[in-house]
Amino acid sequence: MKPTWTTAYNPGRQSIMNRPLKEPTKTNIESADLQHQRELDIQRRRQDTFAAQEADRIRAMYGTREEKQNIARQLASDLDKLIAEKQEIERERLAEDRRHDLEMLAQVKYQEILEREEAEARQAYAEYLAEQQRATIAQHREERRREQAEERAERPQDFFGQHFARSTR
Repeated sequence: MKPTWTTAYNPGRQSIMNRPLKEPTKTNIESADLQHQRELDIQRRRQDTFAAQEADRIRAMYGTREEKQNIARQLASDLDKLIAEKQEIERERLAEDRRHDLEMLAQVKYQEILEREEAEARQAYAEYLAEQQRATIAQHREERRREQAEERAERPQDFFGQHFARSTR
């Protein structure tokens, strides 16, 4: 039994060059005429284009004066069209670049505003936390003072008062 997995030692599938030739299937036979027709159409279009270009070259070299002038006018108009198209493309590209630059500038400004607002919010929150902590510290100090005062009040008097300030009567 052949393994169904692929490893470095077992390529799993034959190279396409080493595969045996298959008999044409129904699909291949049915589409062969269509494919052949497409290839013939492509070849015919190439031949027609080449023949038209060759005829123009022959007319440009050996034609009459009018034909040569017509060809020159046609070439000039074609060049003018190409130049106009390129200029239009360049204008569109420049307009797109300007629009993109404006969008980027607006994005940068918006980002700066967001960062500034975020920094202000952080600062306000830090101030709020500092104020809360100061209030908590003050409250703890006040409680400690109160506790110390209560301890002092509860504590017996100083040593002299405890031992010698008693009446013996």
